[in-house]
Amino acid sequence: MAFFEISDTHSLKSHHYDLRTTIAVEKNAVLFLYLRDDQVLYSATRFYAPEISDSEKKQLALNVHDFYKRQLAKLFYYTKKMRQNAIQDARVDLLARGYLKYGMAQEAIALLEPFVKKYSHFSTARATLGKAYFETGDFKTARVHFVQLLAGKSINAESCFYFGLCEYHLRNCSGAFRAFTRAIAINKRFGAAYFYLGLTLLLNFVI
Repeated sequence: MAFFEISDTHSLKSHHYDLRTTIAVEKNAVLFLYLRDDQVLYSATRFYAPEISDSEKKQLALNVHDFYKRQLAKLFYYTKKMRQNAIQDARVDLLARGYLKYGMAQEAIALLEPFVKKYSHFSTARATLGKAYFETGDFKTARVHFVQLLAGKSINAESCFYFGLCEYHLRNCSGAFRAFTRAIAINKRFGAAYFYLGLTLLLNFVI
């Protein structure tokens, strides 16, 4: 097995993000791991004909690395423009989702906290903020946002599911059970909700 590594650094204000793509090549397969500060943002396995050389596979990995670097650069650019023009609309939520997609939950929180305080009725932004807190492991704060969503008119399967995840990680099995059951009642094809409902039953048995 051959290994290649592509390393890079991208800066946003005082923050430096170490970007790295690790490529493992074995026979006719290549595994890409694209990481930011040691957190995997993207992984994939690609299969190739045996005659494709390692150098060609390395170039493909470099293309993957450059693509994700450009995506992050776009987020930084549009964030700067948004702040310069004091934009306060749905585009804030879209940018925050972009940060969340690339594993940058703290950046999403920094964008959305003041926005949600000012526009408390903006349910999609609150949902994104709740997910961002969840990704950082702050389940209590994430739960607060999903409670507010479920107390209003924005009751959907996803909000129920994330509320259930918060309850699950906080070891509140009864709350998690009700939330996952409610998510399934809204969307009977919500596979992840069935999965965590089963885990909740097991957790309840263990504790």
